[in-house]
Amino acid sequence: GGRVLRVWKGYRRAQLAWVVLGPSSAALAAAASPALASALAAAAAEDGVPVSSASLTALVAYAPRRGVVEGWCVRTGARLGVARVGPAARLVAPEPVLGLGGGGGEGGGAGPRDAWLVDGGSGVVTSVVGLMEGGWSE
Repeated sequence: GGRVLRVWKGYRRAQLAWVVLGPSSAALAAAASPALASALAAAAAEDGVPVSSASLTALVAYAPRRGVVEGWCVRTGARLGVARVGPAARLVAPEPVLGLGGGGGEGGGAGPRDAWLVDGGSGVVTSVVGLMEGGWSE
């Protein structure tokens, strides 16, 4: 059976997605974000692999009422970053948040995976992994 490990309050109508950063994306994101670098080091230590070959799974939450997208480390619960995207966006992911199915990479079949933000006004599509690699932007 499962148990509740963390509860996030204040995310009414949030849209959620899993994002898996493969080693190259994780390295770029870690270089741009101290919080992400720390989470990646913890993941590498837990998996017994060098940081250069570690992957990182993040829970991404788009909170339309706040107009932000945030990334959260699944293992530690630490916030990895935040970006302002406005209240009229939509988070699009290739699979539901409750399952990590599919994917064909390291880490038990969870290969690199992305989610995208679609701006409701302009229709511009932004990669969540791209936001992470760029160090987010607040």
